[in-house]
Amino acid sequence: MNLPVVFGKTSNGEIVIRDLVRLPHLLIGGLTGFGKSVFLNSLICSLVQKNPPEHIRFVLMDPKGVEFGAYAKLPHLYSPVIFRPEQCMTMLRYVETEVERRLAMFGEKDVRDISDFKNYLVVVVDEFSDYIIDLDDEFVSILSRISAMGGSVGVYLVLSTSRLDAKNVTDELKANIPSRLAFRVCREEDSLTLLDEVGTEDLLMRGDALFKDGDSEAVRLQVPYIRDETVKQIVDSAIAQYPGREFIAGRLL
Repeated sequence: MNLPVVFGKTSNGEIVIRDLVRLPHLLIGGLTGFGKSVFLNSLICSLVQKNPPEHIRFVLMDPKGVEFGAYAKLPHLYSPVIFRPEQCMTMLRYVETEVERRLAMFGEKDVRDISDFKNYLVVVVDEFSDYIIDLDDEFVSILSRISAMGGSVGVYLVLSTSRLDAKNVTDELKANIPSRLAFRVCREEDSLTLLDEVGTEDLLMRGDALFKDGDSEAVRLQVPYIRDETVKQIVDSAIAQYPGREFIAGRLL
């Protein structure tokens, strides 16, 4: 696997791992406080530990301003951590331009597989529905375009939300992001919106989730848990490992 992500452990002890390159995007939903942000931190930290900045960069978007502050000096950042809606749209337009640039370059060089380059860009948006409140359809449209084209050129979306209505989780977005991770929701309707099947409303404690990889049947698992102290240790280790390279912006290819 090029970008292995541990999704969790099933009740029979099987560890569920998927390659983000093959997913190639991920949509996460569920009530606040049931594990979405913890899983995002686990995903980011695991990828940081296994890849140098030359191989992977992150765009982190945090509308609430409370989740991604620990990564402010991470050498793997592609941009400063994004908070405000206007910053969000500016960066997403830049990401879309980067997708188009890569598509053109791959066509010119007859490249078929991003894995030959190992230059990945992962856009992680915590509570993306907060941006929709301010940015409306334009935000959803650009996410849909990036998800439709980005996977083939190493640009991946990881989107999280607690608001599982049709305005936020649109059919177009779902069509381009078949992989879903669902934590507990209030209603069967929310489960249907996210997973296209019921069951998420019956999940229990924090970290209890259903993972659906494309057309496969949803698998129930317990996602990894990572402490804030561990996140800080991993970021500090990355800074020490790449001295003088705290947040280097720029193109990957």
